[in-house]
Amino acid sequence: MNKRLWLVLAWLLVVCALLAHNAYLFAGKRIEPDTDILTLLPVQERDPVLQQAFTHMVDAAQQRVIVLVGADDWPQAVRAADAFNDVIAQRDDLMRASDPVTDKTQGEWLSLFQQHRLNLLTPQQETDLRGQSGEYWVDAAMGKLYSPFGGPKLGAWRDDPFGLFGGWVQARAQETPVRPRDGKLFVADGSRHSVVIPLTLRVPAFSIDAHQAVMPLLAHAREAAEASGQKVDVIIAGVVLHAAAASERANWEVSVIGVGSMVGVILLIWLTFRSFKPILLIMLSIFVGSLGALSGARLAIENALGRAGISAAQIDYVNLHGTATVQNDAMESRLTHALFGEAAAVSSTKPFTGHTLGAAGAIEAGLCWLAMQDGNPAGKLPPHLWDGAADPGLPVLNLVEPGSSLGRPLRWCLSNSFAFGGANACLVLGRE
Repeated sequence: MNKRLWLVLAWLLVVCALLAHNAYLFAGKRIEPDTDILTLLPVQERDPVLQQAFTHMVDAAQQRVIVLVGADDWPQAVRAADAFNDVIAQRDDLMRASDPVTDKTQGEWLSLFQQHRLNLLTPQQETDLRGQSGEYWVDAAMGKLYSPFGGPKLGAWRDDPFGLFGGWVQARAQETPVRPRDGKLFVADGSRHSVVIPLTLRVPAFSIDAHQAVMPLLAHAREAAEASGQKVDVIIAGVVLHAAAASERANWEVSVIGVGSMVGVILLIWLTFRSFKPILLIMLSIFVGSLGALSGARLAIENALGRAGISAAQIDYVNLHGTATVQNDAMESRLTHALFGEAAAVSSTKPFTGHTLGAAGAIEAGLCWLAMQDGNPAGKLPPHLWDGAADPGLPVLNLVEPGSSLGRPLRWCLSNSFAFGGANACLVLGRE
């Protein structure tokens, strides 16, 4: 057996090992890419109450989908809305329509506000409370008690003798044309009658997997509604629609970059060699490199630490590759946590520089070098800039906040670059 054949067999063994290792990582769920667009958005220190309120508000808004089903008359709009809801009901695991509107439902809507009724006032009510005499309020209370036309009465008279809460609710009702009708929400626009259908997503609004399931379901429901009668129109609005459109656009742009780069490489090779053999060899190398991207990232870090003669515990700061792409963020966050836990400070400096592609590794290594200079005795670190919304599916990292420092000079830094085709480069920088 000649030397060339041995090399071929060794190469095939490496490829099989990479395939087995990737299968082990994914099948064992040790590293599983997260398909949430908001992956790796960390948490910053905030007031816990404000953070909870903000999170609840954002979650509630992003999980809502509002559908308007319109027709020339109300019965036809109801039939179309029922056809729409029938399709949605088939995938209760993805989204759910609101329950029919009943007196009990309306009471539940008001129950939250009733708890705070003493603080809910219209601007006119506030003015009256400051300027009107006691006699005015006595007359108002007596009018509410005895007059059959005293306005809406929500609850017992003794709980709201002046009708302030009823007046506030009436003012809020005047802000929207939507009204309950026949167990549904109704809105009219000229001669058109429409049913308002509030839907609640049961999957993350920013998940790419969710987009691939939710968007066809909404399209099918729209078709069913439009087929139920003539001149039926369906309008759908929600954060998930914008997220799906943005995801599709981003995927297209990434594909253009990848395909454009590949075409350029193939063209250059063809112009240079005038043969398909080098092109096939390059394509095979890229494929094998992609297989090794996941396994290679960990090996690259471990090899860098080994060649530097240090352990992961000695690293003060890690400059993340941090591309804000789904696959990289899921892989890098899990890998960083597995090797360094929450001990090492980490950040991505790409929010400052942008993704400079081939220059990114050199720039980020340069920033690490600058942070280790004598002019930085407090060990001030490059901050991680983002919107502060964490993905609960990813491990917690020790992300550098603006103004943070070690309180001592940096001794060891690690700069990671995980490029196209599995070209992994990890550089350890140290100072005496």
